[in-house]
Amino acid sequence: MKKLLTAVVDVRRSGDRSYAGTLDYTRSGANGKALVAAGDKAKALPFTATVDEQGHLSTFTMDMTPIDASLGQMSVTYSEFGTPVRLSPPAPSAAEEAPAAVAAAFSGTRS
Repeated sequence: MKKLLTAVVDVRRSGDRSYAGTLDYTRSGANGKALVAAGDKAKALPFTATVDEQGHLSTFTMDMTPIDASLGQMSVTYSEFGTPVRLSPPAPSAAEEAPAAVAAAFSGTRS
C-alpha cells in the first residue's frame, strides 16, 4: 500500500472524511505486459479513499479498468488499528483459485 500511496499524483477532498484523485501506477513498482500495454492510461488511475475519525486510512479503492477492463476495481479496507494481527490459513473448502485475469495481472502475464 505504501508504494501505491507514493504514486498518488492528484488528490482532493470529496467529503467530510473522503478523498478522490489519481495515481500513476507506473510509479508503484508494478510491472508486466498489461501495464506496458496500457501506456499513458496507467499514469492516471482514479482512486477514492476514506479516513476514520483519527485520520487513519480506512478504505482505498482503485479503478483498474484503464489498464484492463476485466480487472475492475480493487478495494482494501483497514480497521481495528492497534489490534495485534493473528493470521491463519483458510480452510481448503473456503479457498478458490483466482480468475485467470487476476492471476495474470499479479504475475505480469496476460491470459
